[in-house]
Amino acid sequence: MKSSRPSRLLAILCGLFCLLILAGCDCAEDDSTTAFGPDCGDNIMMDTATDGGELGEDETPVLGSGNLIFSDVGDGSVRVLENFSSAEGETATELPLSGSNTGLLRPQNLSIHPTTQGLIVPDEGESAIYFFDNTDELTGNVFPSRILQGPATELSAPVHAVVDSATDELYVLDRSTNRILVYLDASTLDGELQPDRIIGGPTTSIQNASALLLIPSSNRLVVINPSEILTFDNLDTLSGDPAPVGRVNGAATTFQNLVYGRLTSEGTLILADQGTNSILFFENFEFEQSDVAPTRTLNGQNTGIQSPTQFALSGGELYLGNGFEILVFNDLDTLEGNPFPTRRIQPTNPPATTIRGLIL
Repeated sequence: MKSSRPSRLLAILCGLFCLLILAGCDCAEDDSTTAFGPDCGDNIMMDTATDGGELGEDETPVLGSGNLIFSDVGDGSVRVLENFSSAEGETATELPLSGSNTGLLRPQNLSIHPTTQGLIVPDEGESAIYFFDNTDELTGNVFPSRILQGPATELSAPVHAVVDSATDELYVLDRSTNRILVYLDASTLDGELQPDRIIGGPTTSIQNASALLLIPSSNRLVVINPSEILTFDNLDTLSGDPAPVGRVNGAATTFQNLVYGRLTSEGTLILADQGTNSILFFENFEFEQSDVAPTRTLNGQNTGIQSPTQFALSGGELYLGNGFEILVFNDLDTLEGNPFPTRRIQPTNPPATTIRGLIL
């Protein structure tokens, strides 16, 4: 008869092995499991890397992903700042995108095409929209990939251009004519093309506006006047001289000279006001209400805010264009009062003069 010792030894070793596994695995009730038992060592991290703030309902990018891009209206350039999440003090940018070939004269608010990821630059001085499809080559005296320009476009002084990702339509805010021009096929349009729709007229109350928001989920268009926020329904068919369905104004708002705004996925409207050198936060914002006070306000001497313009959000931080520098504030969800910036970035190579547009 054969000995049973090897079998007993194998059983003992197997038992010890199982005990070691169980002792080393500290699973919570909701931890994922596999067919072989608890799998507690897997850490799954999901993130987003798009800065789709122009469309409202942001998904803020992962801190440190991509580059920071800004327009300098003082020297007619677009600049790229790498490693923005750790930049502080004097920081050299890439060689500016500037020169006669670029066409840039007075570049304004910037945006990124949500599908092609190309840069869209409205130029108030040249009555044009410039498209740079390769954002890895935003340096030197290079030609745009595509240009929207000419009498047929009806562009006069464009200051903000945003693409609706669902329809690939380009919405352009033209400040001098107080109109919004809508063009088809934003991902390919090039040349002297007529707008498909035009929104403007005395009934709209659009007056010296500087920024717009598209909110496709509610089919709404939002226009930011200096002291009033206008909301229009039927974004996808809006044309002519419609009346806004919402008008937010009044003394309680503290609006004096609004220049830019963003709507977060949590429903917080964030506004930059050059009249008071403030950043205003309206949580759970309702576009039909009026004369409502900000939930929080960021301003004061410590903040350093003197000429706020376009801003971007990343990982709980706010990056704010401010004259010749970029101010960075953290703790976005609770930010208020008169705190010092977390960081101050002074772009060089050459020094920035008047930052206007800023995106991540």
